[in-house]
Amino acid sequence: MPGKQKQWIVSLTALMIVLAMLVTGCGSTSGGNGAAGGSEGAKPAAGSGTDKNSGSAVVLKAYTTSGSEKEALDQLNRKFHEENPGITIDLEVAPEDQYSTVIKTRLASGDAPDLFTVWPGKKKDPFASAGYLLDLSDQPWVSRLPAAAKSVAEYKGKVYGMPADQHVIGVIYNKALFQELKLDIPTTWEQFLGTAQKIKDAGKTPLAVGFKDLWITQLIAYPMAANAVHRDNPSFDQQMAEGKADFAGSAWKKVMEDYVDLNKKGYFNPGLLGTTYDQTAQMIASGQAAMVVNGTWMIPNLRALKPDLNLGMFPLPYTDSGKPAWISVGPGAFWAASAKTAHPAEVKKYLEFMSKPENNKVWLNGKKAFPVFTDASADLDPALKDMEGYMKGGVYPFLDINWPAGVQDTLFMEIQSVFSGGDSIDTMLKKMDEAYKRGNK
Repeated sequence: MPGKQKQWIVSLTALMIVLAMLVTGCGSTSGGNGAAGGSEGAKPAAGSGTDKNSGSAVVLKAYTTSGSEKEALDQLNRKFHEENPGITIDLEVAPEDQYSTVIKTRLASGDAPDLFTVWPGKKKDPFASAGYLLDLSDQPWVSRLPAAAKSVAEYKGKVYGMPADQHVIGVIYNKALFQELKLDIPTTWEQFLGTAQKIKDAGKTPLAVGFKDLWITQLIAYPMAANAVHRDNPSFDQQMAEGKADFAGSAWKKVMEDYVDLNKKGYFNPGLLGTTYDQTAQMIASGQAAMVVNGTWMIPNLRALKPDLNLGMFPLPYTDSGKPAWISVGPGAFWAASAKTAHPAEVKKYLEFMSKPENNKVWLNGKKAFPVFTDASADLDPALKDMEGYMKGGVYPFLDINWPAGVQDTLFMEIQSVFSGGDSIDTMLKKMDEAYKRGNK
């Protein structure tokens, strides 16, 4: 072998050894912050937040709807990363009207995020039955859920999501405007109609309503039906499931007639079919409208528009004298995990972190929501404090929790159709019954 070639080979060999040593040294750094991991390059423990195959930092992809809790969620994600530097949360948010379609597509195509939100009750059942959701039944936070909250996260006896808050649908109102007009809180339907008329006579919009966002259509109907249908017949949902009751033959017809009548009396804003949720919030914040029937999740949106707004909240009193109004209560969309996540230990660590009382409190304060964990607490907004006492009385879950998939979407479309002069109330209820039967097979 010629001398120069031999010398070149020796030099190349030495270079390769040096490179190997450098690669080994790089492998000994931790993925979270780049700090040296020790001269021996010890491997991380299982579940520590570092990918056991590559040694790199774990990135958990999270997908949820956008909302008022985004700031609180960002704060919690930063805290989680500080406590677990080997795990980073890559959060993506989407508008609510897009989220459902996108997450269904991603799950079906095998592009599931590690963490994502699902809706409680029967809405999550198709995801669980398809095998998309990770079984979380053995997690320690499950024992801290009350039975009602646990039940809406279960499918065939297994828990597939973590409820972290609950909300109430009621009448959010401008207290200053009520005081100016010398209005009392109505406790019966007759009183409520009288209150709305006085507001209208004063040149204000009694109720801000926006049907351009379809999901708004349900919010007046839910508490009305809770009182007209479920208070006197708590077994109605079970009877529906057994084919012994239907929407068409129930008090739902009277509910819809009275719902439509509110608009005929001029208690809704003009152009409600083209009005958005955000616009209704602006109407309340500006004092243009006195009341809006919505969930407690709307409070932070109103606070953002006008922090010093004097807000209150009371149940929609679709009831007669002597009968307390039932209110609609339910957990919000909750975190679930992909059954195919490559990082189940890290996902469970994140959910356990989010469930801790001190972290859950940050979440609740951001969402302006009521606690659901038995040991949780929150700094309730004054408007929520108004509703706290009512929650000790008659409550009923959000109706769609017990409905098969497809019924709620039919409700949205049909209420909009009824108000636009399309389908009749009878046709609407017939279509809802048909959707129920399809989904209940």
